[in-house]
Amino acid sequence: MNSYASGTPASDGTRVFVLFTTNDDTVVRAYKFAGKPLWQTDVGRFYNQHGHGCGTSPIVWKDTVIVASQHDGPSVIAGLDAATGKVRWRSERKVRLTAHSTPVILEREGKTPQLFTSNTGDGLASFDPRNGKLLWRANLFKSRAVNSPVVAGGLVMAITGGGGRGKELSAVLVDQQGEVTTDKVVWSGMKNLPYVPTPLAFGDHLYFWCDNGVVSCLEAKTGKAVWTEGVWWQVLGQPDLCRRQDLQHQRQGRGGGDRLGNHVQGARQVAAGRTGSQHAGRFGGGMFLRASSTSIAWKPQSRTENRSAVFYPLELFCSRAVRTTRRR
Repeated sequence: MNSYASGTPASDGTRVFVLFTTNDDTVVRAYKFAGKPLWQTDVGRFYNQHGHGCGTSPIVWKDTVIVASQHDGPSVIAGLDAATGKVRWRSERKVRLTAHSTPVILEREGKTPQLFTSNTGDGLASFDPRNGKLLWRANLFKSRAVNSPVVAGGLVMAITGGGGRGKELSAVLVDQQGEVTTDKVVWSGMKNLPYVPTPLAFGDHLYFWCDNGVVSCLEAKTGKAVWTEGVWWQVLGQPDLCRRQDLQHQRQGRGGGDRLGNHVQGARQVAAGRTGSQHAGRFGGGMFLRASSTSIAWKPQSRTENRSAVFYPLELFCSRAVRTTRRR
């Protein structure tokens, strides 16, 4: 059984893939939508000094399920056949601090696809998702990677930290070779960085929703700050984008949204009534959210092209609230 640090399941449209970990194994399981088990594959032990399991999520690329078991010691990134669970490739890694970051795929026409990971062994690294071959790595980090790498503005960036806050961010061009040194860092940051929530990339901007409720917008190519706001809700889930509406799950038990643009215009909340640290799951134009003892679904209230999509709960056990952000 996973802990509150559980990752988010993935699906290829016909199956659901879930990652379970203990100090003895890292098991990937596939299920039919009705819950029938299809296969399971153990990719090796998982050790974490805090004892709460692995927070990374499996991802699906084409017909391959990719998992990153990055723990204190010998680690592995593996690609599994989505239909059978057979290991197609393994990349053995050495990690110093357990990482909970989920890999990210970049695909471009005519270019080698890239699988980006972040940890304190390889730092920010790129692999070929077809075979697990290491393409390049930038061993830049000294602290733990919890949120995931982000691709924006021709750059890939990652954040590491500890003690409930992000401490260091480095951004490099996506096209690199071999060992990447610090002089290749395009921009870096140490202030107002999220530790658990993964940044959101949209257009030419990045949006950081820090664990302590500070929200900021930056230029993706330069790191220049555009605006910073204090929402003051403790959050651990990842912000998501719904048309031009940014929904964020708050640990106090509400789902909230801030309109994306050059400034924050207020926030809408939907009370979930329970705490939770998971990322939201998407379905078409809607969203699922699982709290500690409640599951919620939202769907857009309006499909109007020129306005933000407003989400509302499908179940009556949720209530509504509206709160305006405070400027600092």
